[in-house]
Amino acid sequence: MKAIGVGSQTFFLLVFVSVTKAAAHGRSLRTPTSSLVAIRTARLHKVCETCGDAGQNTLQKSSEYCDELHDQCTCCVKAVKNQYSEICSKYMGFGGCISGIKAAIENKEEECKKKQKLADAWKDQQKQKIEEAMGEDIFDLHKAAGKIVDTPYKDECAAYAEPNCDSQEALCGFESGCDRELWKWTSELQRVESWQGMLDTIPCF
Repeated sequence: MKAIGVGSQTFFLLVFVSVTKAAAHGRSLRTPTSSLVAIRTARLHKVCETCGDAGQNTLQKSSEYCDELHDQCTCCVKAVKNQYSEICSKYMGFGGCISGIKAAIENKEEECKKKQKLADAWKDQQKQKIEEAMGEDIFDLHKAAGKIVDTPYKDECAAYAEPNCDSQEALCGFESGCDRELWKWTSELQRVESWQGMLDTIPCF
């Protein structure tokens, strides 16, 4: 579009176009500029990249905003569970995934003893770090009760946020909300990945 006139006329035209666009989208002309760029993004595991972006547009209706986040969360739970199952399918028959990985670590250590002397101090240090960081039973909600937990959609579910999904049980409910379920599964996946990483990095030449 060509600018019409110069000076004050051009300025008036630009203001008129901006006001018209805002009105067309149903925005209040009194809304502060800062609220138009408010963007929050959930903290998700890398396997959830295929679930797309959500919650970028904070100007849409709260119901649409929360439904979009819930769809992303549901997709992410599925992706995390699939990744967890893919890793743990290699370690069946040991009473649990991590027990299976620990058994694999012991087997690898036995195989490697003939080739080299394992660095026991390094191994014990790594185990201690993992246990200290991931040692809690993350599936025990009673342990987590009363604690401040940084769930993936913590900000989006916070009552003080605007917009927020605090009232949407499907996403933010404490007992059965997707946000809580995703947090539990992501925590467990990270724990499994830590042990898998230890198995993969045991030196054996």
